[in-house]
Amino acid sequence: MSDEPTADIIETVRNDLIQLTTLPNSDETITQRIIDNINKFEYDPSLLDKNLPLLIGNIISGKLLVLITEYNKNKLIKPLFTDLSKIYYYFNKIFNWKKIARLLKVDIHILNDIIDILTTINSNNPHMEIWHANYLLLSWLYTVLLSPFKFNQNNLDIEIIALIESSSFNENDFFQPIISNIIAELYYKNKNLFNFYYQKKYDNNALLSYNYFFKKIIQNYNTLENENFLDDNEFLIENIIDTVLIENSNNTKINKLTGEKEQHIIAKIMPKFFFIELYHENWSSLEYIISWYLLNLNSTFTELRFSIAHSFRKVIDIITKYMETDIAVQLIESKIIDETINMVSDAGYFSDSIDIDKLHSNLIIIAEISPFVIENISLSSLKKIIHTILPFTFKFQLLNNQNIVSLKGNQIKDATNFICWSLIRDRNLKRIVMNEESDKGEVPLLQLLYDTILLNLLMNSLFDKDFIIRKSSNAALQEFLGRIKDISQGSNLYTSIDSMTIMKLIEIKFNDLNLSYKENLITLYEVFQYGSTHQRGLPDPFFQMIIDWFIHYNILINSDLQIVKMSIESIKMLTETLTSINSNILIFDNIKGLVTGDNVISPESPLKCARLLYLITETDPLSNKISNGVRTKLYEDVISSNYHIVKINEDYFKFLSILKHWNVQIYGDGKFTIDENMVNFFFNNVASSTQTANSSIWFDDISNLFSDLVIYATSEDDSCFSSQNAKHDFFNKYQKYITFNNELICSPLPILPSELFLSLFEKYKNSMSCQCKAVMIKSMTNHFKDMIHPNFIQSEIEESGDTPFIDMICEFLNDHTITEQGDVGRLVREQACYLLDKHLIDFPPFAKDKFGIRLLYLMAEPSNEISYLSLKILREKYVPHFKMDHSPNHHTLCILEIRDEYFATSRTCIAADFKRERITFWKHFATRGGAFRSTDEQLSSCLDDFIIWYEDKDRTEEENIIIFHELINSIPSAATILNELDKREKSNIITTATLCINLLTRLISSNAVFYTTNWEGILIKFHNLLILNGSTMLRVTILKFLPFLSLVHSFTNEKLENTVFVNKIINKLFNVVKKYKNQKDKNSFARTALQSLTQIYLENDDLNKIDKLKTLVKSNFSEDDLDAFDFYIQA
Repeated sequence: MSDEPTADIIETVRNDLIQLTTLPNSDETITQRIIDNINKFEYDPSLLDKNLPLLIGNIISGKLLVLITEYNKNKLIKPLFTDLSKIYYYFNKIFNWKKIARLLKVDIHILNDIIDILTTINSNNPHMEIWHANYLLLSWLYTVLLSPFKFNQNNLDIEIIALIESSSFNENDFFQPIISNIIAELYYKNKNLFNFYYQKKYDNNALLSYNYFFKKIIQNYNTLENENFLDDNEFLIENIIDTVLIENSNNTKINKLTGEKEQHIIAKIMPKFFFIELYHENWSSLEYIISWYLLNLNSTFTELRFSIAHSFRKVIDIITKYMETDIAVQLIESKIIDETINMVSDAGYFSDSIDIDKLHSNLIIIAEISPFVIENISLSSLKKIIHTILPFTFKFQLLNNQNIVSLKGNQIKDATNFICWSLIRDRNLKRIVMNEESDKGEVPLLQLLYDTILLNLLMNSLFDKDFIIRKSSNAALQEFLGRIKDISQGSNLYTSIDSMTIMKLIEIKFNDLNLSYKENLITLYEVFQYGSTHQRGLPDPFFQMIIDWFIHYNILINSDLQIVKMSIESIKMLTETLTSINSNILIFDNIKGLVTGDNVISPESPLKCARLLYLITETDPLSNKISNGVRTKLYEDVISSNYHIVKINEDYFKFLSILKHWNVQIYGDGKFTIDENMVNFFFNNVASSTQTANSSIWFDDISNLFSDLVIYATSEDDSCFSSQNAKHDFFNKYQKYITFNNELICSPLPILPSELFLSLFEKYKNSMSCQCKAVMIKSMTNHFKDMIHPNFIQSEIEESGDTPFIDMICEFLNDHTITEQGDVGRLVREQACYLLDKHLIDFPPFAKDKFGIRLLYLMAEPSNEISYLSLKILREKYVPHFKMDHSPNHHTLCILEIRDEYFATSRTCIAADFKRERITFWKHFATRGGAFRSTDEQLSSCLDDFIIWYEDKDRTEEENIIIFHELINSIPSAATILNELDKREKSNIITTATLCINLLTRLISSNAVFYTTNWEGILIKFHNLLILNGSTMLRVTILKFLPFLSLVHSFTNEKLENTVFVNKIINKLFNVVKKYKNQKDKNSFARTALQSLTQIYLENDDLNKIDKLKTLVKSNFSEDDLDAFDFYIQA
């Protein structure tokens, strides 16, 4: 909903409708404004409720009736009729169609007009023009048929059915419910029609019509007419049921109608069949119908399962109302509850053996019939749902073929939340809780509500990976917290949760999952431990259950290993908050129970060993709580386990736990020795499978742990290796994997001793991929303080005068490597910018100057990430007094203003010194404003900002001339291209020239006015480029530019002088036409030159020359007509 007041929007719709219906013709603007305003109520249609009669009345005013009458005269639908129908349809989009249809005028006199239009409209008008008109007319027809009249005179009802069942209506799904309701209404008014049409037709629409027809019969089944109908047509109705259901020795399945849509209709009509067969006391049919439900609970269609569950609830309601409640209880307990218990008892939390579709249907049914469950089934069955089914389904997960958690499993959790929401809202729940008799050995219902429902709703609302589950869990949790005080009032089992605790729980944020894991476990501890005493709120044992849930489920069982790692980190942060005593009671006693006694984790479960190993190394790195022997045993079980050939998350998590174990040994008190087995394991398993940053979701974690290992391995203590062979093997393999462009291995290069790092980089940099350089720079950023020894940068200058480290950074900032993957150099430039953003202050002043100009160039380039970051660094570190606020909408303007500020304030700035740098800036800027592949919005913003900057009133004409010369000089000369011998570099130069020329073309076309006194020199430069053999794109770009050069010259020169200059351009274009006149390709140089000539003549209003050009082309470029002089502009 917009910020505009609701009343104002409604008033606007009403006024627009009145205006529209008073116009002689349609008005598209008014129509669209009405529709846009209607759509504003999509998420809360109730705001329109009381105004609907008035608004619909405006649509069907006298004007529409006039249009209907006019149509029946000339058989042509007017646009205003179509627009009013369209507006009517949009009301139906946000409301139930029947609700809107009942607001239409019930006037029996317009029935024939509606029928006449529907009869002829489809053949006389294009389909797209009449769709909405048909929708309105069919709705109106339904409303008129609701009037208390019979429609069988002269077989009118048969005529109507024949009309609306024609293909033009019947093939449109949007019309289906209206058509079926119309037919049902006619059947109800003339029940003989039902018998007649049953013999004639059976399909999807017919079945839906039967559904609405039987619904009307059942609503008034005790009238004499309807009782007679049911009695007289018992056999016919049974035939319909038999057509839908067929019995054989094995099952009862859907017959004929096998699509999802058709099955939805069957689910709708089943309760009506059940009622009618109960009325006839046809017990075998009742069994068939129940069997249909039970056998189709495993439908693969999600929406259909909801339809079946909703339909089954209606059958239970019928059984309860018209039969014996015990029958419904037995059916629910034996076929739904007990079968669900059997399913969950035989499966794990993420077992793929369970029939997930059937489980989902059963859960939805339990939720749908929750009032019946609470009121009628036994207390033991209710407890089974809460104590046995829900603990399983709260935690259910399903793995797909890639061993990744499937979203389909979330349907089970969502249905579980639906059950909890339904149960806790039932007003009878308090009565059952209060009346429960204590029974030794059986858990009280109220305790189950706390221990199962509250605990799991709270945990899933905060820590489930899927936002939809967190949201639905939170909705159920809020219902629970809002009602549990009242439900538990008077019980001495728990002191009620006080209002403050409830508010604190409700206020906990859950939108950001990462933040939730970082903060919310500690928040829960504070709520339950400090926010409440043992006399107020939940006692301390409840938080112990939260920790149990974290360790026993979310860490040891959860199949999503990302969540496992986040949970361990959350527990670690909690241990840092707790006192030693509380951490022992809550966490470490819990862990000890998993590694000692009967519950010790088996080495046959290496992944569980890895989970536990990672938990222990994170929470107890110094082995103060858990013995080192336990950790070593877990480590040995993990490292000796089997690994997949193609590594999956399970393998990477085991790698993570192994590296973490090595890490705590490196920094612990115990001596850590790298032996040959470790070297082989790491390179043969971890490094070989972690080739790129995309190999594993934990690449950064593995990289950081490996970096610590490299630091340890390169220390001066030789005893860190078990032997010289192990050390030799480690460094040999390390360099070997650098040549493989292994990103994991390249990442810790910067933390090697500085001399070694520089020598290795120099050795391998030419073969190193940009991806490897990028991760290496990222590591450099993270370890900058450690990798740069005191005075390292200064000492390298003093000793040799060279600055290899600073030169390396400059190379990174200028890396424009292009491969088949595109601009991969962008990865290097971006990481280099992040490095300078964080550590520029650590470099000496001369390095800052070197970096500054390169950042200026990067700021001008099209990559938004790099441009924004460069701009940020320049503003903060180079031009801190720059006043202009940065706006993404005027980013280019900010770039140009910072350029001016930089060149004006740089401490080494002398105007002449920066001539080359200013020109180079425009080469980089051309990649932004001259790019051939860019969105119209980006180009428009860039060019508009340039014009704003260039036309600054404070800029002198002399400064504008300098800018134009810089733009011209940014275009590489023909000599530069000819003298370049390297093919790749020559290609780059040509590309630069093309982009720079294209930038100038766009600027001039955007009305930029440039000044110079050297027009002839500029023309010569373009002439030399034009006659170069080589790039077709460059030459075509020049040919397209020449008319714009002519145009910009005319802005600043006298007419005679301008005519001479323009004719020189015309002469060069004609030379191209002569040279390439025989080319047939439509993109040929000759064709482009002709287009440019035409453009010049149009700018000079010389249409005669355009006619002469046409003659020239028609003559096939006859030599007699190819005299350029004849095509010159006259002064």
